[in-house]
Amino acid sequence: ESNSYEKVAKALGKIKELEAKKAGAKAPEKNELNRQIEELNRQIQAEKKAAKDKITELEINFQNERLDWNLQSLLGSYKYAAQE
Repeated sequence: ESNSYEKVAKALGKIKELEAKKAGAKAPEKNELNRQIEELNRQIQAEKKAAKDKITELEINFQNERLDWNLQSLLGSYKYAAQE
């Protein structure tokens, strides 16, 4: 999936499915199910972090572009020696 929110929703659904299987499983099967659940939780955390990092990156880029625009408009209003 390319959509992070769908990835997280699918992983959460899979976790619920594995939790249900784990309830009726024996010890060796429970260990494997626990491992799978932990892996899915790690994937969810990675997706959340990636989404948060992307938002932070976009906010920083927006702030930088806004600062550049403000500086250009401020400095562009002055007359310089090289201008006629």
